[in-house]
Amino acid sequence: MIAINLDESYRKLRELGLVCSRREFSRNLLDKEVGYLSAAIFRDSLGTRGGLRVMKRLKERLDEVAMRMPQSLRGEIAEVAGRLDESMRVAQILAQGR
Repeated sequence: MIAINLDESYRKLRELGLVCSRREFSRNLLDKEVGYLSAAIFRDSLGTRGGLRVMKRLKERLDEVAMRMPQSLRGEIAEVAGRLDESMRVAQILAQGR
C-alpha cells in the first residue's frame, strides 16, 4: 500500500515536471538510493514503520519545494502532500490493528 502511494506521488510530480525519473525521485525527494522506489514497487515490501518514515520525509520535502515554486504549482503540490497525509493516517490505523 505504501509503495503504491509513493508511486502515485511520483507520477503526479513527474506530470508536474518536478522530477524526471524514479531514480531522481528516490534520491532527491526520499533521500534514498536511486533504485529505492522501483525496488519497493517490485517487491511491495515497505513495512509500515519504515514506509511511514519515508512518506513523512516526502511530505516534508514537498512542503519545502512548494515554498520555492510559483503559486500556480503550490496547489498541485499541496494536493500530493494532502494525499500523503491521508495515506499515513490510514497506514497508522492499520498498523495499530495488527
